[in-house]
Amino acid sequence: MGNPSAFSPGAGGVASHDTAHGHPEAPAPDVLIAGASPSPPTRAGASASNGRRNADVVTVEALAMEVQGTRRQFGELHRLAELFSSLPSAVLAFAQQLREADASCSPRRWLFSVVGLDEFALGRSLQSTLRGKLLDRLQARPLAMARSRDASAVKVELDCTYGGLMQLVHFRNLSLSECTLRQCRASCAVQLPSPRAVLDALEVPMHMVPTALLRTFSRQNGDTVTRVLLENYVAPDGTVFYVLGRDLESRTVTVAVRQSEDIDVARGQPLHALQRRTVAAGNIINLPSHPQCRLSWHANLTSSRLEADAGLVWGRLCLVVPSTVVGGNGSDLSTFVL
Repeated sequence: MGNPSAFSPGAGGVASHDTAHGHPEAPAPDVLIAGASPSPPTRAGASASNGRRNADVVTVEALAMEVQGTRRQFGELHRLAELFSSLPSAVLAFAQQLREADASCSPRRWLFSVVGLDEFALGRSLQSTLRGKLLDRLQARPLAMARSRDASAVKVELDCTYGGLMQLVHFRNLSLSECTLRQCRASCAVQLPSPRAVLDALEVPMHMVPTALLRTFSRQNGDTVTRVLLENYVAPDGTVFYVLGRDLESRTVTVAVRQSEDIDVARGQPLHALQRRTVAAGNIINLPSHPQCRLSWHANLTSSRLEADAGLVWGRLCLVVPSTVVGGNGSDLSTFVL
């Protein structure tokens, strides 16, 4: 018989040939048969799809957590608002002052506000001294005052520095009417519209204002006199004008005046009652154009020469408030003053 074919499966020729040459037998590759059904999805593909679904779930949970965090933040803001609403009124007033403060104010003013110092300490001290001395002077009987003093005005004098006066002017929103410099001696003045404005500038307590404006005193013989903080002017014909106010623009004056100054002998009182009138300023002869309420300061000559800082120059401060002394209890004037 002939030799078996080398490609015959039974012959094992290929195996014997490769073995003979020392090469190992390689495994047969898998053959993809056309028309066969595809293999099911591998375990790696399933894992990838599950990973995408898990990622979507995590994203939704993160959004939910962010929403909850935002709600908590809003809740904290509401609690913070409630906390601020319960702060003391002094703190809120301080915050309001900071908001209303001028943006161009000096850094020193901000520093005073932050550390709680009073920028107008000298001015407030001067205000307190003037207020105390004025109230003490108003408690004295008009006839008990020295002869050199004018009964038509109440005067208070004291020594103070220019810096203290400027602080009083600034924190009470006053205005300087005049400032002069003569031979190295400075002077300035503050014009006030009425005695009531003087009491307001000195911050006299409200319960003491009526007593300061009108006070009745008794004499040893039983008579009574009343001092009223009111400007008066006696015309050449004897008519007494009690000045209630001035209007500089219209050049008119509001006064309280009687029809005549005749006295009812039986009652010992004026025959006519006071009436409010508005007249032209020129109709009252020699009437001052400005009220007689005045705060004036004159620097000391020696201090002006020595001090390099103008705020440290001391001088004499004089407060003048017009007054009227009448007999009786002054009930006719009280209706125009109080």
